[in-house]
Amino acid sequence: EVEPLQDTVPPRYQIESDESEDEDAYPISRVRREAICCDPNILIEWSGPQERRKSLLVAVNKAGEQWTQGVELGEAKGKISIDNVEIASAWAPSAWADVIVVCIHLRLPLYVMHDVASTILSTFQSTRISLIDSYPVPSYISSSAPTSRPPIRYLRTSKTSQDNVFPAAEPFYPPNIINSPSASFLSIIEHSSDMSGTLVLLPSAHMPSPAPSQFVSHFGPEPQDEWEPSTLAALHENVCSVLGIQSTWKDTRSPGRPFNVKASRRGDIGEGGMYI
Repeated sequence: EVEPLQDTVPPRYQIESDESEDEDAYPISRVRREAICCDPNILIEWSGPQERRKSLLVAVNKAGEQWTQGVELGEAKGKISIDNVEIASAWAPSAWADVIVVCIHLRLPLYVMHDVASTILSTFQSTRISLIDSYPVPSYISSSAPTSRPPIRYLRTSKTSQDNVFPAAEPFYPPNIINSPSASFLSIIEHSSDMSGTLVLLPSAHMPSPAPSQFVSHFGPEPQDEWEPSTLAALHENVCSVLGIQSTWKDTRSPGRPFNVKASRRGDIGEGGMYI
């Protein structure tokens, strides 16, 4: 006879142990506590005098990585490291006189997201911030019927000018939320008196993995997004509208090849990749 209320794993406090807090039985909680307790050493290194520009563009996650490969940014002038681990590169494009570009190459643990965002914003002291990221279409809550081509979406802080027109993009509505580093940036910007921010989001066909306990590549074994060049070009058009610049996004891949992401090797389209 089966007793559903009895045939279960006993609560932790009922497990006999030589020590009342046996951490070996719960390694995940131990790792999280160690991570939360540590004080990350965030360092921004810049080649030459530190530049200050009105606008800052932060590219996050896979969407940001793929976007950077279609724009002429020139040679990276800066890098951002945490405890000797390089997590991001920075550019001061000559064609964009008022823009600094930062691309975060790795997935960040939750405990460093706010510190990273705060350090970047306070170092570059820009007043107009734009972010590139993605949102998961499968979990997006909307009153509209799903479509075969989900839209690019955007989210703005309250002090951002409402005059910007977003071509072929729709607002990112609540109760949907952002859990990536972009959320930390927007939270800080919203509570600042002299900054405005806009987040532009590509549609992702996959649910995001939970935040890691350490720095890992965006391009792991999970299913990957591979956005069409037309989608990335539309994203770029929206970003240019925010920053007030004129620029064109160009697909630099060889025909039939995925984006050349330095973080890991990836197969041809159809081998774990997906067009959206």
